[in-house]
Amino acid sequence: MPKKDSVTLDDLATMVVNGFHDVSNEISGVKTELKEVKQKLHEHDKEFSAIRFQLTELATKNEVHLLDERVGRVEKKLGIA
Repeated sequence: MPKKDSVTLDDLATMVVNGFHDVSNEISGVKTELKEVKQKLHEHDKEFSAIRFQLTELATKNEVHLLDERVGRVEKKLGIA
């Protein structure tokens, strides 16, 4: 039977510490990525708000145009146009 290498408590402690450092680095990377995602979402939210405003104005202009046409037809039928 081959002889197994024995692991000392110091070796185990070093492995655990290294594991914690690795996990800490991973968490730091995830936090950084999350901040970037939040920033991009904030930027997109601003863009969507601007688009929403433009669409609202466009819809309002279209409604006014349609109402103007309807009023014109009514005035024509009443003979006041």
